Amino acid sequence: MKVKDTGRHGRQRHDDTEDAERGRNKEKSRASSTRTGLSFHGKTEGLFSKARENAVILTKDIDVYADQIHATIEKLFDLHSASQKNIDELMTHFKLLNESFESQLSIYPHFSEDVVSRRIAQSDAAYYTLQAQSAENRKSRMKLMKNTKDRMDESKERQSLAVDASALIKHYKSLLIVSK
Repeated sequence: MKVKDTGRHGRQRHDDTEDAERGRNKEKSRASSTRTGLSFHGKTEGLFSKARENAVILTKDIDVYADQIHATIEKLFDLHSASQKNIDELMTHFKLLNESFESQLSIYPHFSEDVVSRRIAQSDAAYYTLQAQSAENRKSRMKLMKNTKDRMDESKERQSLAVDASALIKHYKSLLIVSK
């Protein structure tokens, strides 16, 4: 509490103007807190309504996405079922062919051994033939290279003789011209 000096008449404990001012300040603070509370309440309601809207939109998007995934899974399952059916049919066909092959082999038990031994013999014969041809080809190439070299040497020698003969003829002509 403030004590105010009023001069000669003594001291008064409360000033009327101060009391009035304090009352107005209290009313303002109550009104302000009420307005702040209403403003906060309005903001939170706005945020919650926006959150509800977003949740509804998100739920719809998730439902659409889940439906798409479900449709894709159904397509994959259908493809898998179809391919499994094809595999089963191929396996059945393979088993039938294998049984047929086995029955043919049982009729001719030594057939596979005979075929294998013949194939080995043919492969060996082809290998030895290739080896022999390779050796013959090398000999033939060496012979061709030697013949080519001999012909080139003969050709060089003939050219050399021709050049020498041409030089001798020129020299003989020059001697004839000088002796006249």
